[in-house]
Amino acid sequence: MWRDTAAMPEYGRLGGDVRTDVLVIGGGMAGILCAHFLRQAGVDCVLAEADRLCAGATGNTTAKITSQHGLVYDGLLRRFGAEKAGMYLHANEAALARYRGMCREIDCGFEEKDAFVYSLDDRGKLEKELAALEKLGFHAGFTDKLPLPFPVAGAVRFERQAQFDPLRFAAAAARGLRAYEHTPVRRLEGTSAVTDRGTIRAEKVIVATHFPFLNRHGSYFLKMYQHRSYVLALENAANVGGMYVDEAAEGLSFRNAQGMLLLGGGISGEGKALTDPMNEYVKAHCFGGDKSFVTRVDTATLGNKAGIIGAAALCLSAPAAMPLKLAPAFKDYLWGGERLKSEYGKHTRLSPLAESWELSCHKDGPSTIVNGPDAGRTLAEYAARHPACVGTRHTDGVFPVLIKLIDAARPLSVQVHPDDAYAQRVEGEPGKTEMWYVVDAQPGAQLYYGFQRELTREEAARRIADGTLTDVLNAVPVKAGDVFFIDAGTVHAIGAGILIAEIQQNSNTTYRVFDYGRLGADGKPRALHVEKALDVARLCPPERPAGPMGKPEQNGDCTSTLLAKCGYFTARLLDVAGSAPLCADGESFHSLLCLSGSGAVVCGGGAVPFAKGDSLFLPAGLGAYTIAGRTQLVLTTL
Repeated sequence: MWRDTAAMPEYGRLGGDVRTDVLVIGGGMAGILCAHFLRQAGVDCVLAEADRLCAGATGNTTAKITSQHGLVYDGLLRRFGAEKAGMYLHANEAALARYRGMCREIDCGFEEKDAFVYSLDDRGKLEKELAALEKLGFHAGFTDKLPLPFPVAGAVRFERQAQFDPLRFAAAAARGLRAYEHTPVRRLEGTSAVTDRGTIRAEKVIVATHFPFLNRHGSYFLKMYQHRSYVLALENAANVGGMYVDEAAEGLSFRNAQGMLLLGGGISGEGKALTDPMNEYVKAHCFGGDKSFVTRVDTATLGNKAGIIGAAALCLSAPAAMPLKLAPAFKDYLWGGERLKSEYGKHTRLSPLAESWELSCHKDGPSTIVNGPDAGRTLAEYAARHPACVGTRHTDGVFPVLIKLIDAARPLSVQVHPDDAYAQRVEGEPGKTEMWYVVDAQPGAQLYYGFQRELTREEAARRIADGTLTDVLNAVPVKAGDVFFIDAGTVHAIGAGILIAEIQQNSNTTYRVFDYGRLGADGKPRALHVEKALDVARLCPPERPAGPMGKPEQNGDCTSTLLAKCGYFTARLLDVAGSAPLCADGESFHSLLCLSGSGAVVCGGGAVPFAKGDSLFLPAGLGAYTIAGRTQLVLTTL
């Protein structure tokens, strides 16, 4: 998974004899950092790697940065004494601090997390470790309650440890190095390294290989043995909140990364005591329990020490006609916040983050397909290649719908949207009718929805000019679950502290009526569109009451509520607690936007998992499918 998110720099093979001050052999994390710091210090150095940089342990690690290496400090204290054990501890803490500092300058997913070493059945070991740490002057905590799928005797906690993406970090550290890949060192002759393509002569040599490559000076090869373990990346699993490892060599390791639960370990073939609870854990947390699509966790059959593996179904193969998972386009309007990143897993450097366009074929921000054979294409490109995916209810050739998540940390401007006739004549695109589902709202939050009473055009223009327009707007307090249907021509504004899922026509035409005198990024007042706004605005109370258009309907494990239905779209809220059978026939696509929980769309013998914040597009004609999980979604169709 690290290789999916990092672009390691590429270096050629050695092309002849070279000289350097220091030769570093081994292009993993240790070797790269040695070369990196030497280069920073002005030392001429060469790095030689037998394969590709980070192709070994670094690229396959669970990527924890911690001073906690199992229950080691009690043993170090007894064997070497307090001074040397303390040196080991403080050196690791210094390294953690150095990583923390470097990661401020490198985008590598660095996160501070507490680290835990747990024991299933031996509290005494933990108490000895805590006593040793106390003697070394290090504060560690103890707990016997962990968010793991089995009981524990307890755990030793190190606070403020860390995790990161090791390849994104290593890629940044490796840029600019004098390095040679696919250049194995065959032997050392003093401080000269002999390779198949030349000799590297150096004053000093640092060997930073995972395994020793010279079988002398102690017959290192004779002292080595291989231990195999596996790491599973479980989508849609619970967030365990920290980093956990068993003190036993054959136990399990847990941590979350990139929205997945990393489960690793080296349990033996007698590990049913752990694999049985793990199966229950996957059922409970991944895909909605006994009624849904689940996979088994079992032990490998490659030998007694082979480790824990998952069935191939964990990869969740997709059917030929498959749901498409989408990556949104982002907008950093000045009124936005950070909740879409912190709560909905949106990955962008934009700050603030105001909107994520979850399903969009609009030229101002198309969403992108991230799975299947069309991964990397925009949804607009896909729809152009497969026009039938939209459905037979829509025939004018323009994708009809745009779906957003909106985080209003500050109030939006008072605005209005034109209808189709005006928008096509003046702007050359469709009008904009929309619907809001309030996902969350802070106490006291409100929005504007039409006017309190009817106004003349002259009064509206005067109040815009003198700043009193909000005195006659219809202010409505809001809470999570509220629904507002905004016909074209309805004057409106989202207030501060509101997070909304918006379903709208595929249009980006907005006429700003009033903006509280705010300045834009250029330091100037933001432009208003008063004349156009007054041309299209309905200067009267809203015609539709707030609230969903239908009542909740129970169908098996799913509660469905009609939020809005108009000539442009139909939106339903689905609360699923198990499984919900649905069908995307040829008349319309299905769009699923996950507001909470997680699950999978199961169809055609495969499944596509989703979690909070994910958006999926199901092409028209996909046929029968099942939503499995514990989740709340907005289903949009034509």
